[in-house]
Amino acid sequence: MNSKSQSINGFGADLKFAINNSSSLYAGYSQTEQIISSSDNVETFETGVNYSGNNLFLNLKYFTRSGIYLPTIFVSPYDQNPHYALTGNLSGLGLNLNYYFWKILIETNSSYYFDGESLYRIGEYDDLHEGILNLPDFQINAGIYVKGRFFDDNLDLKAGFKFYYTGKINSTGYYYLSTVIVEPTNKLDFTLAGEIKKVAIFYFNWENLFGNEYYITPYYPMPERNIRFGLAWELFN
Repeated sequence: MNSKSQSINGFGADLKFAINNSSSLYAGYSQTEQIISSSDNVETFETGVNYSGNNLFLNLKYFTRSGIYLPTIFVSPYDQNPHYALTGNLSGLGLNLNYYFWKILIETNSSYYFDGESLYRIGEYDDLHEGILNLPDFQINAGIYVKGRFFDDNLDLKAGFKFYYTGKINSTGYYYLSTVIVEPTNKLDFTLAGEIKKVAIFYFNWENLFGNEYYITPYYPMPERNIRFGLAWELFN
């Protein structure tokens, strides 16, 4: 198996249709050669809707990918030749939603992959397995904040809680041609930031309030708790 880099060919096109000043539709398609064999192609299709109003922002997308795709190259401790972790037929949804009412701000960013429509294999000659490789089946970052100006506009404040959830991951294992299931993790943060009379800026973050064990990258646990704070004052203008 050749580990040298190589060029691949492909093409794509997208189209955006503006319904009005606030709403639009999007669709895009691309096709590329896959890196193992140029006789097979990877086809990707994405469509979505976007809305941006005075108090609401919404972006919803659906995508599907067919063919064989190469997300990871790894080396086994038992075989120093590079091996491929391959996936195919991946599809999912993505949602960004921000809503602001009075002085309450709600922000969400989430993704969901259809596990039953996804396939993967570890190594070029492995059988195809149903599931998603190296991606969480569901992921969400959601926050609720108090945001606005207070005390006769002398204080510009944003304070609230942000919740992170990362679903189950079929992760490429350290051992030769294997996968390990990484269980779902979550954490809750508190954040506070503000500006006083456009002179003083302060912030306070308490990350992982409940001390949960969580991952950004599997096998690399993050700190149980972390507190950060700061203050900046403009003395001269």
